Amino acid sequence: MTGYPSIDKPWLKYYSDEAIHEPLPECTMYEYLWENNKDHLDDVALVYFKKKITYREMFSMIDKTAKAFLSIGVKSGDVVTVLMLNQPEMVYMLYGLNKIGAVCCVVNVLSSEKELIHYLAEGKSKFFVALDAFIDKSYTAAKEYGVSKLIYVPLWQSLGALKNKLYRLKVKKPAYMDSFVMSWNAFISGASVIGEVVPAKYEKDKCTVIGHTGGTTGTPKGVMLTDYAFNSVFEQEKWMFERRPNDSLMDMIVPFAIYGLASNIHIAMCFGVQLILIPKVDPEKTDELLLKYKPNHVASIPSYWTAIPNSKILNNVSWLRTAVAGGAGMNSELENSLNDFFSSHGSTAYVTNGYGMSEVCGAACMQTKNSSAVGSVGIPLCKTVVAAFEPETTDEKKYGEIGELCIKSPCMMLGYVGNEEETAQVMKRHKDGVWIHTGDLGYVTENGAVYIKGRIKRVYITQHNGVVSKIFPDRIEKTILAHQAVEECCAVCISRKDGTYLPVAYLALKERSADHMRVQEEVSVLCKRDLPEYAQPVSYVFLDALPKTAVGKVDYRALEQQAADN
Repeated sequence: MTGYPSIDKPWLKYYSDEAIHEPLPECTMYEYLWENNKDHLDDVALVYFKKKITYREMFSMIDKTAKAFLSIGVKSGDVVTVLMLNQPEMVYMLYGLNKIGAVCCVVNVLSSEKELIHYLAEGKSKFFVALDAFIDKSYTAAKEYGVSKLIYVPLWQSLGALKNKLYRLKVKKPAYMDSFVMSWNAFISGASVIGEVVPAKYEKDKCTVIGHTGGTTGTPKGVMLTDYAFNSVFEQEKWMFERRPNDSLMDMIVPFAIYGLASNIHIAMCFGVQLILIPKVDPEKTDELLLKYKPNHVASIPSYWTAIPNSKILNNVSWLRTAVAGGAGMNSELENSLNDFFSSHGSTAYVTNGYGMSEVCGAACMQTKNSSAVGSVGIPLCKTVVAAFEPETTDEKKYGEIGELCIKSPCMMLGYVGNEEETAQVMKRHKDGVWIHTGDLGYVTENGAVYIKGRIKRVYITQHNGVVSKIFPDRIEKTILAHQAVEECCAVCISRKDGTYLPVAYLALKERSADHMRVQEEVSVLCKRDLPEYAQPVSYVFLDALPKTAVGKVDYRALEQQAADN
């Protein structure tokens, strides 16, 4: 052993020779999906509420969706922006667009109108598909940017006329009469005018999916991912889990998170299991979802597991075999209590922590039964390398030494859309190739386990309406400082019981006599216009001056303490 993780790769001892040496697939996501499922088309593919959709039916709808996109003018290489939750139409669009060589750009349903305009402009997207519950802001953004088509999809689209009628009692049908707005039914009817679709040819370095991340700065950036990246996630993770015919996996992760799109939708579909689509999750009622569907596998986030150890309704969970937690760190107390609950309620499952980021298609590390270490985020996937480096350098740390965690992976992004400067900050060339610099502090042990110890820059993990996101204080601060009356601003976050955070803004005004109420109202309008829902400050605190450190910088730690005390 040299003492350097990237050279020794001690985690490989947990993998078979086949896993280590098997070549990665060279085909499109659609082609790989077909190859993995063509021999069991009558098995159930999707479960949506009480509706069951077979693989045969799913492929038929994927084909219709591909034709419908062609009918409205979508061509290979075009970017289609999609604002959706977990529902069958999301799956049809992902693979339908892939089949014709177009790019599926997924965006957060909590995005502000300004962000939506940014996303449309970023990808030069002339086609926009949105869940009808978010049609108002989608319409405003689409009209201002100037899209060719805005397609709205009801949440109950796949459940038939009766369910849609009941749904319409709660959500009114959009009344926009503009020629560029069309319903899903009108859209899908266009498939009838298109003949047989020839699947697009595979290109290894072609962008096929765009996700979004704040990266290390908080500014929304489009992450360009490839067929090769998505298929490589599956090829690496398939060695870590046992999947049986007709198994079920419950998907509670939103599809605009690359973790959800890759590690839930694409992996589940390529395994050929039943994918249970949950469009919205109440973290306090996840035990009800588990009891209702009895899934064999769940890939979720830590906060969705908090209700399980104290559940009064889960008496036997013998059907649960895999319990994955990714997207945010799980504390050891919750991990231990979950493992105790599983073993005492008839399940062989254990908490499987994971680690990744959008820039590596959502997955880099995963715990396995043999390599599990409480508190760690697992070992690197079989064709992935994770190591710690001295920040701002390419000097690797030895085992147990804390540094910036960096990742070298076949799932690596091509870069950020139209942003070479930010790409260069994250994708850096070392002597042995290009690595992703994560901004996370951590270390690797001699057994290959990876541990996270914090962030190099301030960032907080939060949850809003069942969606896990990152809050970047500097983004909030820049928005508030745009108000002419504000002299200084510092955003900090207060911790909640579930381990997530809420932002608080501290302000000092240029004139002490200014009307605080008026300024707060105007600043609040700025934040609602320019920031996503999860980054809206829950309170504004006015001070004569913000506390400073010995070198004259704003002492955000003192303000964190003040926020916690209040």
